[in-house]
Amino acid sequence: MAVGWAALITIEVNGGYPPLYRVGGLFFAVWGIYLFDRIYDSFRLPLIEVTPPRHAFAKRYRLLLFVLSGIAAVIAGIFVLPHLDEGLIKAAVFPGVLCLLYFVVFRFIERGGGILFPEKELVIGFCFASGVLVAAGTRLAAPFGIVIGGALAALFAANCLLIGRAESEFDRQSDAASFFGKSDRGNWIPVALLVGSILLAGVLWAQGRIPVLGATVLVCCLLQFACRKLAGKDLMQPLADGALLFPWVMVLFFG
Repeated sequence: MAVGWAALITIEVNGGYPPLYRVGGLFFAVWGIYLFDRIYDSFRLPLIEVTPPRHAFAKRYRLLLFVLSGIAAVIAGIFVLPHLDEGLIKAAVFPGVLCLLYFVVFRFIERGGGILFPEKELVIGFCFASGVLVAAGTRLAAPFGIVIGGALAALFAANCLLIGRAESEFDRQSDAASFFGKSDRGNWIPVALLVGSILLAGVLWAQGRIPVLGATVLVCCLLQFACRKLAGKDLMQPLADGALLFPWVMVLFFG
């Protein structure tokens, strides 16, 4: 998913595919982080009746995930280390700090009490968005990068919230950092984030030179809305995540 967005952004903005070392590094870095997250949860979270399939899979095949995470780390190094320079290090600092913040604040520290806004899900959204922009070679600090990054962060955070809402029964017992694990309020928040992403997609469309990217964000937001209404809790995670693969369709037709 992350590589698809990075490829689409680079194609439309720069007229060509991103360098292989950037998208390869992004793929294996995201995959490695995801595997580490699943492995950590497999030790931390109990196996109960309402455990989601992805967590149950991680507990059952923990050794396999350890092997795959090692492979991901090695291959990410092979892709990135030969091209490591000051510019790439500076670009990667922000998403790296965000990922560290995610694990330290929302994973390694036990949290409790009421949660008034989806801080964990928003951090995840910005982690994905900033990583995508680094691979696409787009500076987050530039006005153009801010609009793209904001649209993607809102879309990804809304996606996390939709999945979290479907798994709220499990999160109430196991994950206090999850927004819906401690609150029955805020059902409007994923809707607001998707609407915000649509508005930013309109800005991208209005700029003229990047209409495909704006249309892709719009379609993905609409697909998230459809999942919110139509997908049951068991299908929410694969369908909502699968909808974010739509950029590959646009790459196929416009790349």
